[in-house]
Amino acid sequence: MSNEQLISALKQIEALVAECLKAPGSAPDKPASPRQAKSVDRARKKTLSDHILELRDKAVFSEPQTAREVHEKLQASYPCMLNRVEVELLRVVARKQLRKASKIVNGKEQAAYAW
Repeated sequence: MSNEQLISALKQIEALVAECLKAPGSAPDKPASPRQAKSVDRARKKTLSDHILELRDKAVFSEPQTAREVHEKLQASYPCMLNRVEVELLRVVARKQLRKASKIVNGKEQAAYAW
């Protein structure tokens, strides 16, 4: 076999291999890593802080609101426990997306949140 024939045969083999790799179903796709799948899921879901910021955008925090009041307003769209709302409000304040204030309820001063 001459060099030209050998080169021609190798090019044909290379073309066949490339065609096989491009064919659907010939090689299984690599599944996404669990970390990537979670980040995609989180991008679609609305978190508790998203719901709190939505209330802020609706001017609910124009007057100081206690955690209990925020919890009551969230129950229709995002049912959760009061302590989760309390912690998330602190996180939102730390990110400077809300301000911490105080409010007198039943003669006692309580932490409240405003914007």
